[in-house]
Order: sequence, then C-alpha cells, then structure tokens
Amino acid sequence: MSINARTIAPFAAMGVTWAARKGMAAVYTSRTGHPPPTADDREVSITRVLVWAITTAMVSATITVVINRVAAEYADDDDAVTGSADAQLEQA
Repeated sequence: MSINARTIAPFAAMGVTWAARKGMAAVYTSRTGHPPPTADDREVSITRVLVWAITTAMVSATITVVINRVAAEYADDDDAVTGSADAQLEQA
C-alpha cells in the first residue's frame, strides 16, 4: 500500500501554513514591537487588523494552492509510472 501525494498534501499545507504564520508573526513583532493584531483587540485600528487578516489569508491560500498543485502533479506523474487503476482506465 502506497500513500498518494494528494493524501499528504492537506497535512503538508497545514504544517507549512502554521510555520509561515509563526514566521510572519515574528517578523511583525520585530518590526513593530507589538504582537500581531487580533480581531478582538480594541487598541489597534480596524485597518491594521484587516490588513493583517488579509495578508495572512492570502499567504495561507497561496501555500495551500501551491502544495495541492505540486501534489496533484506528482500524483499524476506517479500514476503514469506505476500504472494505477485510474491511469489504466485512461489508457483503455
């Protein structure tokens, strides 16, 4: 039994996204001297909260898309080499 790349992709995306968010938070803290804003933080302007939320969402979405695309490409290449059932049906 082999594990398909598409099966691992969501877990890889979660891990990489977590690491990216930690890195972004560290950079934000080092640049501003304050932790990143949260939705319920009344001392920070709504603009700053929205910019942070949009930025982290864009980075997270980009990571997920890239990892899923790479995994799909890898899985398709692997199917063609190993002759999986899907690849055999396509050839028929």
